[in-house]
Amino acid sequence: MVEAQKTYSITSFTSQVSVGTASSCYVNVVETVEYAFTGSFSTISRAVPYTVALDIPSSSVKVDVLTPGYSMSYTSTTSEANAYYITSTIYPSTPSGVTTTIKIRRSYTVKGPVSKNGNNNVVTYFYREASDVANLSVSFVFDSSLNLNSNDLTASTGGTVSGTTVTYFKSSLIANSEFIPYVTFPVRSQFDSCATSSSVGIGTILGIVFAVIVFVICAIVCSIIGFFRRVFYRPSYGFGYYGFGPTYYQADPGFHHHHHHHHQSGGHHHHGGITGTSGFAH
Repeated sequence: MVEAQKTYSITSFTSQVSVGTASSCYVNVVETVEYAFTGSFSTISRAVPYTVALDIPSSSVKVDVLTPGYSMSYTSTTSEANAYYITSTIYPSTPSGVTTTIKIRRSYTVKGPVSKNGNNNVVTYFYREASDVANLSVSFVFDSSLNLNSNDLTASTGGTVSGTTVTYFKSSLIANSEFIPYVTFPVRSQFDSCATSSSVGIGTILGIVFAVIVFVICAIVCSIIGFFRRVFYRPSYGFGYYGFGPTYYQADPGFHHHHHHHHQSGGHHHHGGITGTSGFAH
């Protein structure tokens, strides 16, 4: 028996990032996504990498199906290797053998998109899906409480500033390619406690800092090496060339083998996390 063809694409993706409406360093995000599922699908997921998201409180996450006859049976927010994943299960599954349009709305708050860069604040967001996306529309909306006007806002390439809203439109985003728009604006005290430096790459910077600290501690205090290896294994992996290689390789063989073995059964899902930071559906 030949298995029925199973493919999907995203026919439209609209995302609004509201700045200044949430408390402290959080932004509110509302996304409406329309999928064309050919075959049976029941799971959709949005990935937001740690370079942009330091926290997505699960209590803030709400995902609804806007297509009649379908509902969300379950939504979870998980921390994977490189990103937070907001994963939702649709009920019932779409029928095999035909193409079904499913439209969903996802709302959540995120800490991390707003950072400080010199004399400015920067808000950054991230888009990457495992399928092609047609008609990606992104808007950053700045709350009136921030007392900004259009002259205060500087958009990254492709952005259009209109009042206190900055809009981006892409007619096509190729599968697994990234779109990372950002807007620079004058410092506002509300964001004083937010991460310093450009938010693009801040996760990498923290990863390097943690990795170096961890290796030094490991070299000195071997008794706690197991704990640190578990906690910081991912970010520190691959930094052997900083001169801490021997420590890493002495410490790691047993753990690495176990880690690899642990994921044998769930290989497919794990692989998705590594190629990672793409939203997906299956």
